Amino acid sequence: MKLNTTLILLFLMVFYIIIPTILTFLKNSKVKKILDITYSVLFFIMLFVGVFGKIDINKTFTTIFFDFTNEMFSKQFNFKFWIVNFQDFIINISMLFPLGYIFTSFIKSKKVVLISFVLGLLTGMIIEISQFLLPIYRSPQLSDIILNGVSALIGAIYFYLIRKLALKNIKN
Repeated sequence: MKLNTTLILLFLMVFYIIIPTILTFLKNSKVKKILDITYSVLFFIMLFVGVFGKIDINKTFTTIFFDFTNEMFSKQFNFKFWIVNFQDFIINISMLFPLGYIFTSFIKSKKVVLISFVLGLLTGMIIEISQFLLPIYRSPQLSDIILNGVSALIGAIYFYLIRKLALKNIKN
């Protein structure tokens, strides 16, 4: 499937930052809960495509495809932490950012930031183990796990602060 790269980046910006920020300021709890669940399901669908699909980004288009023809154990686990490719760094540092919103929506505790970091690390581990075990065109890296945890942490901090701002505005 070929998609315009600018359209993809615009969609991701709207999906990752704008929609959750707007949802944070919603007052109707019934509508908010339905939209939160819908947003969570869409996020996990996008996460599946991002983890198991091969995404090729060029200047003019983005191609997303799935390749399940590789040998099962023809992969190596990369233990290097430093990422050479800046695109991989950006993808991994932003991949679980919406999890911060999801956790701050469903967990009403001050510990949500720590919980998001730990769950981000666990999610990253599950993703990397899946990439190693499944016959897909991806190879796992240790740095991806750490960056996924940091991504969920950043998302949780951002949306925790936005939620505090929204509650302050609602009280006023």
